[in-house]
Amino acid sequence: YVSWPIATFAVFSMIAPSYVRARAESTGGMKKCDVGFLERPEKLLFVVLAIVGLIFYPMALDVAFILIIVLGQITVVQRLAATFNFEKSRVNKVARKVLRRNKTGVANGSGGHVSLDEKQLHDVSLE
Repeated sequence: YVSWPIATFAVFSMIAPSYVRARAESTGGMKKCDVGFLERPEKLLFVVLAIVGLIFYPMALDVAFILIIVLGQITVVQRLAATFNFEKSRVNKVARKVLRRNKTGVANGSGGHVSLDEKQLHDVSLE
């Protein structure tokens, strides 16, 4: 028997990394977002080992679910950080292309800050 809060958070922590990966790959433009501790095989391994461990330790399922919760949330943070870094580097590449195209380094006397409108970003990212 596992308490419902632990079971609920464990299910959420099993689904959340897959969701973050799918969103990063579909909308973020990443080809593969396969970073993090907890992939599907590890989740399955924890559950199987916990079921076998119930023979020797009655709280084995609780321990496995708590490990899934902790490692699942760490995986979510790792994937979000990887997606953020990918997007940041992509925006920086576009900004460098715009600066090279303008050959000024400073736009509109804004003290070194360059503002890019949507058309410039789209045009440069297609090159």
